[in-house]
Amino acid sequence: MRPYRKQLEKIFCRKLGRELDQFKQQMMEKDKEEIYCSAYQIDSVICIYEALIELSGRIAEETLEAVTAFPGLLGFLYDRWMNYEDSHMEDIAYCLNGELSGIRGRYRERRQRKTERIKKENRKNREKGKKEKREKLAANKFAGRKEMTG
Repeated sequence: MRPYRKQLEKIFCRKLGRELDQFKQQMMEKDKEEIYCSAYQIDSVICIYEALIELSGRIAEETLEAVTAFPGLLGFLYDRWMNYEDSHMEDIAYCLNGELSGIRGRYRERRQRKTERIKKENRKNREKGKKEKREKLAANKFAGRKEMTG
Protein backbone atom coordinates (compact mmCIF):
# COMPACT_ATOMS: atom_id res chain seq x y z
CA MET A 1 0.00 0.00 0.00
CA ARG A 2 1.30 3.42 -0.89
CA PRO A 3 2.29 5.62 2.07
CA TYR A 4 0.13 8.47 0.77
CA ARG A 5 -2.93 6.21 0.63
CA LYS A 6 -2.29 4.90 4.13
CA GLN A 7 -1.91 8.45 5.46
CA LEU A 8 -5.10 9.50 3.65
CA GLU A 9 -7.04 6.63 5.26
CA LYS A 10 -5.77 7.68 8.71
CA ILE A 11 -6.78 11.28 8.10
CA PHE A 12 -10.20 10.15 6.87
CA CYS A 13 -10.79 7.91 9.90
CA ARG A 14 -9.66 10.65 12.33
CA LYS A 15 -11.98 13.13 10.57
CA LEU A 16 -14.90 10.72 10.97
CA GLY A 17 -13.97 10.18 14.62
CA ARG A 18 -14.00 13.93 15.28
CA GLU A 19 -17.36 14.32 13.51
CA LEU A 20 -18.82 11.46 15.54
CA ASP A 21 -17.48 13.00 18.77
CA GLN A 22 -19.05 16.36 17.83
CA PHE A 23 -22.34 14.62 17.06
CA LYS A 24 -22.28 12.80 20.42
CA GLN A 25 -21.52 16.06 22.21
CA GLN A 26 -24.49 17.75 20.51
CA MET A 27 -26.73 14.87 21.55
CA MET A 28 -25.51 14.99 25.15
CA GLU A 29 -26.49 18.66 25.36
CA LYS A 30 -30.13 17.72 24.72
CA ASP A 31 -32.58 16.78 27.44
CA LYS A 32 -33.60 13.15 27.93
CA GLU A 33 -36.79 13.43 25.89
CA GLU A 34 -34.95 14.96 22.91
CA ILE A 35 -32.28 12.26 23.10
CA TYR A 36 -34.98 9.59 23.17
CA CYS A 37 -36.65 11.16 20.14
CA SER A 38 -33.27 11.18 18.37
CA ALA A 39 -32.64 7.46 18.91
CA TYR A 40 -33.02 6.57 15.22
CA GLN A 41 -30.74 9.41 14.16
CA ILE A 42 -28.13 8.38 16.74
CA ASP A 43 -28.23 4.76 15.63
CA SER A 44 -28.09 5.70 11.95
CA VAL A 45 -25.15 8.10 12.33
CA ILE A 46 -23.21 5.48 14.28
CA CYS A 47 -23.99 2.86 11.61
CA ILE A 48 -22.87 5.25 8.86
CA TYR A 49 -19.67 5.98 10.79
CA GLU A 50 -18.93 2.26 11.28
CA ALA A 51 -19.66 1.47 7.63
CA LEU A 52 -17.35 4.27 6.44
CA ILE A 53 -14.54 3.14 8.74
CA GLU A 54 -14.94 -0.39 7.40
CA LEU A 55 -15.03 0.87 3.79
CA SER A 56 -12.04 3.19 4.19
CA GLY A 57 -9.60 0.54 2.98
CA ARG A 58 -11.59 -0.04 -0.21
CA ILE A 59 -12.57 3.51 -1.15
CA ALA A 60 -10.76 4.86 -4.20
CA GLU A 61 -7.92 7.25 -3.36
CA GLU A 62 -9.51 10.16 -5.18
CA THR A 63 -12.78 9.56 -3.30
CA LEU A 64 -10.85 9.52 -0.01
CA GLU A 65 -9.33 12.89 -0.92
CA ALA A 66 -12.78 14.29 -1.74
CA VAL A 67 -14.55 13.04 1.40
CA THR A 68 -11.67 14.05 3.65
CA ALA A 69 -12.15 17.63 2.46
CA PHE A 70 -15.97 17.39 2.70
CA PRO A 71 -17.25 19.23 5.81
CA GLY A 72 -19.90 17.51 7.96
CA LEU A 73 -19.78 14.25 6.05
CA LEU A 74 -21.65 12.17 8.65
CA GLY A 75 -24.49 14.69 8.89
CA PHE A 76 -24.67 15.02 5.12
CA LEU A 77 -24.81 11.25 4.62
CA TYR A 78 -27.44 10.89 7.35
CA ASP A 79 -29.60 13.52 5.62
CA ARG A 80 -29.17 11.68 2.32
CA TRP A 81 -30.01 8.39 4.02
CA MET A 82 -33.29 9.88 5.22
CA ASN A 83 -34.26 10.49 1.58
CA TYR A 84 -33.82 6.80 0.68
CA GLU A 85 -36.74 4.39 0.76
CA ASP A 86 -36.22 2.25 3.82
CA SER A 87 -37.47 -1.33 3.95
CA HIS A 88 -36.85 -1.54 7.70
CA MET A 89 -40.55 -1.47 8.62
CA GLU A 90 -41.40 -4.00 5.91
CA ASP A 91 -38.64 -6.26 7.26
CA ILE A 92 -40.01 -5.92 10.79
CA ALA A 93 -43.57 -6.61 9.57
CA TYR A 94 -42.38 -9.70 7.65
CA CYS A 95 -40.55 -10.98 10.73
CA LEU A 96 -43.50 -10.30 13.03
CA ASN A 97 -45.98 -11.99 10.69
CA GLY A 98 -43.80 -15.09 10.55
CA GLU A 99 -43.26 -15.22 14.30
CA LEU A 100 -46.92 -14.54 15.11
CA SER A 101 -47.91 -17.30 12.70
CA GLY A 102 -45.54 -19.66 14.50
CA ILE A 103 -46.97 -18.67 17.88
CA ARG A 104 -50.49 -19.21 16.56
CA GLY A 105 -49.52 -22.65 15.24
CA ARG A 106 -47.98 -23.71 18.57
CA TYR A 107 -51.03 -22.35 20.42
CA ARG A 108 -53.34 -24.27 18.09
CA GLU A 109 -51.37 -27.48 18.69
CA ARG A 110 -51.49 -27.04 22.49
CA ARG A 111 -55.20 -26.23 22.37
CA GLN A 112 -55.86 -29.30 20.18
CA ARG A 113 -53.85 -31.56 22.54
CA LYS A 114 -55.76 -30.16 25.51
CA THR A 115 -59.10 -30.67 23.75
CA GLU A 116 -58.13 -34.24 22.85
CA ARG A 117 -57.04 -34.91 26.45
CA ILE A 118 -60.34 -33.55 27.77
CA LYS A 119 -62.33 -35.64 25.26
CA LYS A 120 -60.35 -38.70 26.26
CA GLU A 121 -60.98 -38.01 29.96
CA ASN A 122 -64.69 -37.47 29.25
CA ARG A 123 -64.90 -40.78 27.33
CA LYS A 124 -63.08 -42.51 30.16
CA ASN A 125 -65.46 -40.97 32.71
CA ARG A 126 -68.50 -41.94 30.62
CA GLU A 127 -67.19 -45.49 30.29
CA LYS A 128 -66.50 -45.56 34.02
CA GLY A 129 -70.02 -44.23 34.72
CA LYS A 130 -71.57 -46.82 32.39
CA LYS A 131 -69.56 -49.58 34.04
CA GLU A 132 -70.62 -48.39 37.50
CA LYS A 133 -74.23 -48.19 36.33
CA ARG A 134 -74.07 -51.76 34.92
CA GLU A 135 -72.48 -53.00 38.10
CA LYS A 136 -75.18 -51.28 40.17
CA LEU A 137 -77.92 -52.78 37.99
CA ALA A 138 -76.32 -56.18 38.23
CA ALA A 139 -76.03 -55.80 42.00
CA ASN A 140 -79.68 -54.73 42.24
CA LYS A 141 -80.79 -57.66 40.06
CA PHE A 142 -78.74 -60.01 42.17
CA ALA A 143 -80.19 -58.52 45.38
CA GLY A 144 -83.69 -58.77 43.88
CA ARG A 145 -83.21 -62.46 43.04
CA LYS A 146 -81.90 -63.13 46.50
CA GLU A 147 -85.04 -61.60 48.01
CA MET A 148 -87.28 -63.69 45.81
CA THR A 149 -85.54 -66.89 46.65
CA GLY A 150 -84.98 -66.06 50.19
